[in-house]
Amino acid sequence: MGDILELKVCGYYLDEEQKNIVFNEDKYVLVTAGAGSGKTLTILGKIKYLIKYKNVAKDDILCISFTKAASESLKEKIKKEFKINMNVFTFHKLGLNILKQNNINYNITPSDTLENIVNEFLFVEVLNNKKMIKYILKQFNIKPTYDNYLKFINEKNINVYKNLLITFIHLFKCNNYKEKDFI
Repeated sequence: MGDILELKVCGYYLDEEQKNIVFNEDKYVLVTAGAGSGKTLTILGKIKYLIKYKNVAKDDILCISFTKAASESLKEKIKKEFKINMNVFTFHKLGLNILKQNNINYNITPSDTLENIVNEFLFVEVLNNKKMIKYILKQFNIKPTYDNYLKFINEKNINVYKNLLITFIHLFKCNNYKEKDFI
């Protein structure tokens, strides 16, 4: 038991807070902390403890990280430290794997879909709608005419407006607002 209390991971001994997490016997453990605080070392310590001292199979450990880069880094550290290949997921990858294992079909829209929709709106739909031309150009103190809108969409300031629309839509959806909240 003495070597457990002085658990060494990647050449470092864990501090008391890290040990509290590593030796915690709860079925699920969530580790959150600021940058550079030792989360990765703690997670590696927990994995080592579970595999070496609790005889938990690596496939019975669910390890999730927020970003693809972080999960790949963690996976490499596990491989280097423990000489095992272990899955480390992002939330998205785990979700996709669950869907795949359960034969649930899904479609992921291409990343440029929203930009294409906004382009279609600004460069096609608005051109056929005098009210929209008037509304958009009014926001920029430009006389609302068809020709002025053509100039507007051919100048660089349309990209600022387009990016503003895309950002607004992303934030609107991410905050779970509905159309009724906007009107």
